[in-house]
Amino acid sequence: MIDLKEFSSFIPLTAAALALISAIFVLRFRPAKSPKKTKKYPPIGTTILGPALNFPRLHDFTAGLARKYKTYRLPLLFRNEIFPSDLQLLNTSSRQTFLTMTRLWKQGLYQYNILTDLLGDGIFAVDGDKWKHQRKLSSYEFSTKILRDFSSVVFKTTAVKLARKVSEASVSNRSLDMQV
Repeated sequence: MIDLKEFSSFIPLTAAALALISAIFVLRFRPAKSPKKTKKYPPIGTTILGPALNFPRLHDFTAGLARKYKTYRLPLLFRNEIFPSDLQLLNTSSRQTFLTMTRLWKQGLYQYNILTDLLGDGIFAVDGDKWKHQRKLSSYEFSTKILRDFSSVVFKTTAVKLARKVSEASVSNRSLDMQV
């Protein structure tokens, strides 16, 4: 009959040897990563706890991160948020960089589900062809002629109100506080 006490010292030695052989096999035969396929991501600016711990001074905290990094990311549980703070990305000389990085800034289904509850299916919640279509439609409302006509009407009504207040003050011979 075989005594189990003889095998009790053999089991840990066998487990250690199998672990060593497995580690050598994994390290030796894993495929090499080609340098062409590596993606460049912005550095991690802070963890998810950073904004939570600095909530009373959140604006100063994020401004400090923007000064430290040109573009940084905030890793969340299931996705990354990217915060660009480099104005050179929006410059015409860096247009190619901006266009290649816009794929990282798309709203996505997660943002769409959140924003549609608040803003509907409008320009601020959609991506792609829907966004292009809605931008084209809204660009007519923000043309120079439309804005000029609107601003002249607003200026005229505000000027009439101001003239009325100045006239009333001059008739009653009292001073007028222009700060209010």
